Amino acid sequence: MERHSNLQYVLEPVVGLSRARNRGWEEARTPWLGYVDDDARVPKGFVKRALLIIENYKFDCFGGTYYAWFKYGKPGWISKDFGNKGQLRNTIGLLGKERLSGGNFFAKRTLLSTLGGFSVQLGMSDKLGYGEEDELQCRMLRNGFKIGYDPDLYIEHCVLPYKLKLNWQLASIYNRGKFQGIWQKKLKLFQIFIGLMRSTIASICLKLPRELVLLVINKEKKWQQSLIYIIEPVLLRSGQLSGKLRLFFVKKTILKVFIY
Repeated sequence: MERHSNLQYVLEPVVGLSRARNRGWEEARTPWLGYVDDDARVPKGFVKRALLIIENYKFDCFGGTYYAWFKYGKPGWISKDFGNKGQLRNTIGLLGKERLSGGNFFAKRTLLSTLGGFSVQLGMSDKLGYGEEDELQCRMLRNGFKIGYDPDLYIEHCVLPYKLKLNWQLASIYNRGKFQGIWQKKLKLFQIFIGLMRSTIASICLKLPRELVLLVINKEKKWQQSLIYIIEPVLLRSGQLSGKLRLFFVKKTILKVFIY
């Protein structure tokens, strides 16, 4: 701030990623905002690329992709695709069903003000949380706003050491499902329950025997990879069920403490 008069530091005292992002657009005085995560680094020309999109395309919001930055090493069992977001388009253009990451995200301030920004009930806080980025973009589309994408607008996202632990990987899958159950209205309780039953049967009867055989005949295969592959759909559906039940009981003000 001493070197650059256009920089401003603002402290948001309440913990929560959505609250911090909302504080950003509330404090901003420019027509556009750009969000980058605090554990990411951007390539040379990143801001120039974003300005090019703002000046030449009629988007209300846009973003790009991110690639894993394994600053602290990478265990052999971690998937080669972990930490990378696949390209949503090959060229600059509008998105359909795909969603941007909030860590590489540009939006008009008027848009965020109109929609009230990110939901503070979703997203990272003092606990694992997700969904605030997708939920906001769904509201954007329902209100007729245009979401763009540029495959050449990218960041490198640091994979922090705690994300390289198996328990975090499993908890992340479950919590993603949990927050899907909370905010995705199209997910119905009965539909989630049936999906959970099917996933459980498939994991026990099909995936488990297959992975056990592969672990025996392929010495390079890691048991952590097999475990994640086997139980990922079960964890995801279990999380969705938990989120949907939590939402239901909180609305009914019944068993609120139990569901937490």
